[in-house]
Amino acid sequence: MKIGWVIWDSITSGVENASSRIRALWVQKYMPDSEIITSESQLIEMDGVVFQKRFTQEDVEWAEMLKRHNIPIVFDITDPEWNYEYIHYGAEKQVQLHKMIDLADVVTVPTEILAADCKTYFPHKRIEVIKDRVDLQLYQKVKEHKEHTQPYVIFWHGCTSNTASIALASDDLERLGREFKLKLVCCYGPRMDNSIMDIPGVEVVQTGWTEEKCTALMLEADVSINPRFSDIRQYKSNNKTVKAMACGVPCVTRDFYRRIKDHLSSADRRNAAGRSDRRIVETCYNSEQSVIQYLELFQEVKKPTLKTKKKELQ
Repeated sequence: MKIGWVIWDSITSGVENASSRIRALWVQKYMPDSEIITSESQLIEMDGVVFQKRFTQEDVEWAEMLKRHNIPIVFDITDPEWNYEYIHYGAEKQVQLHKMIDLADVVTVPTEILAADCKTYFPHKRIEVIKDRVDLQLYQKVKEHKEHTQPYVIFWHGCTSNTASIALASDDLERLGREFKLKLVCCYGPRMDNSIMDIPGVEVVQTGWTEEKCTALMLEADVSINPRFSDIRQYKSNNKTVKAMACGVPCVTRDFYRRIKDHLSSADRRNAAGRSDRRIVETCYNSEQSVIQYLELFQEVKKPTLKTKKKELQ
């Protein structure tokens, strides 16, 4: 089964996007007989096509052509662009989004919360959850925690638009800073604008993001944090947590004072948590598992294509 991938990275002027890396490139890499689509001429040779966060006018036209040829479409999206509380595109873009969702045989999203929200707007559309997962070839090194002199390193990484989440942990970090010498390292992009607040008693270091730098900094950390919102932003994936787990670094998402303090109590405790988390990633969050899910979806929705019909008539 030959699957084509139309990915967001292809139209974002060289900016590397986490969603394309996690949900397309790391999956397509392990999918046999698949390719990245860059021209219309490739489409008709596919047995199925994934549009990863793509809903330009050209994408709509491509999807309409695929429908005429009975080639199945999966539309993958990572943010609730359809939700009126969230929308940050103009009216024309919203029309294109709705057309892509209507044309798709299946819509895939990374979280159950996102799936439920999408279902309220498109109740008759098939919506499936495919988790954010990691390419374990890129995470072969696992942190071996050792006892060391302070400061302890707390690590946060993410996109510029999500730096506000650090405020959810700031009070607990300030409290911990009165008991331990702490350094909070924040790695983010695509724009590193030094916008993260000072936290009394905690050294805050801000640096620009690349995938390689982020992984290297994670492996230097004692604990990572991934504060989670309770409003509409709770739809966001736990991919930052999964990255920490893959590296063997404990990740705290809430109750920061108590849980971080527990991890700082000993290297043995951090290693036990890190090894357990790594096993979970190997079992549940390996990109190759997403390949299986996508291929199963396409098998379920595939239809006789024009190519198949012609062969049957010969």
